[in-house]
Amino acid sequence: MIVWIHGGGWHKGDKANVQDKPTVFNDRGMLLISINYRLHPATDYKGQAGDIARAVRWVHDHANEYGGSAERIFVMGHSAGAHLAALVSTDPRYLEAEGLKLHAIKGAILLDGGGYDIPRQFELVATRPRSIELFRRVFTDDVEKQKDASPITHVATDKSIPPFLILHVADRRVSTIQSQAFGKKLNEAGVRAQVVAAEDKTHATINREIGKPGDVPTRRIFEFLKGMLRMEAE
Repeated sequence: MIVWIHGGGWHKGDKANVQDKPTVFNDRGMLLISINYRLHPATDYKGQAGDIARAVRWVHDHANEYGGSAERIFVMGHSAGAHLAALVSTDPRYLEAEGLKLHAIKGAILLDGGGYDIPRQFELVATRPRSIELFRRVFTDDVEKQKDASPITHVATDKSIPPFLILHVADRRVSTIQSQAFGKKLNEAGVRAQVVAAEDKTHATINREIGKPGDVPTRRIFEFLKGMLRMEAE
């Protein structure tokens, strides 16, 4: 069961924007559940992560009704959705508030996120006023809040953090640096993390072209999912 978390800079987007994903996953015997979460400024990153945790709880409780398994829940997100998927998968507070542990998530798939380390993100986009304004609006200038919002902050050993597949646009500097650093931190903590550079993609097409014949990110996603399920069988 794939819980899909849309992007949109934390302030826009909708669960209806799934392109061909439901068919792509259904054709492979998987269920895709696309969710909404409250948008900024109606709430902050904590409220958004809490909304996602509640959705995971719902999927966990209702999996059998739809032919799924509560033991096979993955989260997948693009852009801001990738940040929120990573946050819920590394900071246990959100799932614990819903009576679940981090191991309730079997794996996390991230598509070209750039907010895994928010303080570092401020440095990386320092010369881009629009980007700085977006991050300042959502995460404020409070460095402690920025760190708390950063999935990389919460990575540690023996936390039952699930495996990650981290896909990023190969020639997009910010997401490349963020993805590589986050993957490195996960691996150092003993968490299985694959970081994959997607060639000939943009921030939009790495998401929009999931399911397209010959699409490399699609192939890597299903290799990751099949590998996780194969490990479970062993």
